[in-house]
Parts: sequence; structure tokens; C-alpha cells
Amino acid sequence: MSALNKFIQDIYKTNPQRLFFLSLGNPGSQYNNTRHNAGHEALSYILNQCGDTDIVFSNKNLIVQRHRDLPIYFGRSLTYMNTSVKAFDAIPSALAPFTLVVVHDDLDTPLGEVKFKMPSVQTGAHGGLTSLQTRIKYPYMRMKVGIGEPVRREKGHVAKYVLSKYSPAEKELFLSKTLPKAYETVEKIEPAMRKWNKANSS
Repeated sequence: MSALNKFIQDIYKTNPQRLFFLSLGNPGSQYNNTRHNAGHEALSYILNQCGDTDIVFSNKNLIVQRHRDLPIYFGRSLTYMNTSVKAFDAIPSALAPFTLVVVHDDLDTPLGEVKFKMPSVQTGAHGGLTSLQTRIKYPYMRMKVGIGEPVRREKGHVAKYVLSKYSPAEKELFLSKTLPKAYETVEKIEPAMRKWNKANSS
């Protein structure tokens, strides 16, 4: 069973009050279209496909929008990747409890692919996840947005790679394959949340 299908089954069983998708990236126009901002691009695409959403919270570290008719929230970090914990800390306490899904770029996932990872506290070398780990001590879900991997894995080469922009061919693949797959994840989750929401609002 895939991690996503297992997660959906768990939703039916545990009836979470809310889902909270938190995308990680870097602020500023100079980081637009860089690989490290793949999580932000995925979240923006999801929001566009979901249709009308309401902004329910905004400050210097985080902006939060709500799904049009389901208790699904989408937060975009406005901090730098290595200080992502500031965005998590900014989530309004009124939204708790929630099931967290962190949306982030991933070197180990091929460009054009999106993988859903079951709850874990492992961060690897990802700066944003490492920052979150300073506050989050419990396992959480991840939507891993593939950006491919550099030829060499030394730290300096990785840093340069994730801050680089896509070639035209890579960007086309990202737009045509990666982003739709990110939205498909939310599409598959929606029916489970809809069933739970209907049962608890009647």
C-alpha cells in the first residue's frame, strides 16, 4: 500500500479535525523558479486548482488560506528556508489540533514526480526540515516535490543546485508533470475529509 493510500485510510479511521499543508521555500523574487522553492510552487498550483480560498491568517512569517468547504488549510512560509520554524510557530493556536503535511523540494525524488512520505522525524540534510525539527518532536507527513539530484552530492554543489533555476526543458516537465501530481494528492484526500466533515456537521 502506498504512503498516500495509507494516510487516506488513517483519515477515515481517526477523523482528524483539520489538515494543514505547510510549504517551505525562500522569500524574494530572486528565488522565483529556483528548485528550492518547488514546495511553494506546488502549493500555489494546488490553491489555484482548488478554486476559491479564504485568507484566514497573515503575518510576516506565514500566510494561511482555507479550502473552500473543507477543514483543509494551506500555509506558505514567508521565512527563509533555514528559519522555517518561524513559520510553524506562527500557525494560529485556534487551528490546533491539526495533522501536518510539509510540502518541500526533494533531491531524492526525480523531477516530474511527487512522493508522499508517512510520518517521520527524519530530516536528512534539508535545511527547512532541520529547522522545523527544533520545534516539532512528533512524526509528520511530507509531500516531497521532486527536483532531481545534482551530479555531485558535496555540500557546496548541493547548495548551488537547489538555488539554481530550471532549464526550459526541466521547467516544462515541472509544470506539466510535477505540479499536477501535487494537486492529485489533495484530490485523493478530499473525499475522505468530505465524508468526515459531513458526518460531524450533521
